[in-house]
Amino acid sequence: MVRGALIESILMAIYGQKPTDDAEISDNLVNMYIDEGIAVAAQKCYNGNIQLDGIGYVNNGFYSTFSGISISQDGTDNLTYKLTLPQVPVGIGSSYGLPELRFRNGSTSFTGIPLTMNQWAYYEGMPIIPNKILYLQEGSSVRMKSTMLLTAFTGTVKLISGGDSTDLNSTLNVPPDYIPIIRDYAVGKLLAERSVPQDNINDGTDENLKQL
Repeated sequence: MVRGALIESILMAIYGQKPTDDAEISDNLVNMYIDEGIAVAAQKCYNGNIQLDGIGYVNNGFYSTFSGISISQDGTDNLTYKLTLPQVPVGIGSSYGLPELRFRNGSTSFTGIPLTMNQWAYYEGMPIIPNKILYLQEGSSVRMKSTMLLTAFTGTVKLISGGDSTDLNSTLNVPPDYIPIIRDYAVGKLLAERSVPQDNINDGTDENLKQL
């Protein structure tokens, strides 16, 4: 489904008809809740698979690959590097949000080895393994340690993502059977916002207190 089409569907559910140009709910606001809904849908997929198969995993349809991410040096030890992810991965399990990070330079390619926060702290006092790249995700950033000159490489990441959220004409990268979960989440959030009393009078009193 195209992201813009889902936005239109959500607005139709809110207003009961195609909204007018002066509608108070913007496409950008709906788009924000779609991204939140994708995280909710991925978590439901993960938990549902545990119940069905006894193993936690996320449907491949939730994953996107982003290539050509630049790498910079981090610190002064010439062994620590950093890259910025296109978005913060969904917090599912220890590595499902960011299951793969590869480093490419022409025909040369290396796969990074993920570490947890505790493993990273433990590894700090150990010699760096030659020709290996260890990495730690911190929010939208990834820190790497390697004896190789990583600034000569670019990063390719695979992570849970709905695709390009800045392009409303892009295809939503979500399995079709999870679209209703995203729609229901966004509609619920937007209806809750519309039910909050609006304070249009600047009299120093909160509108919610006026209702008491």
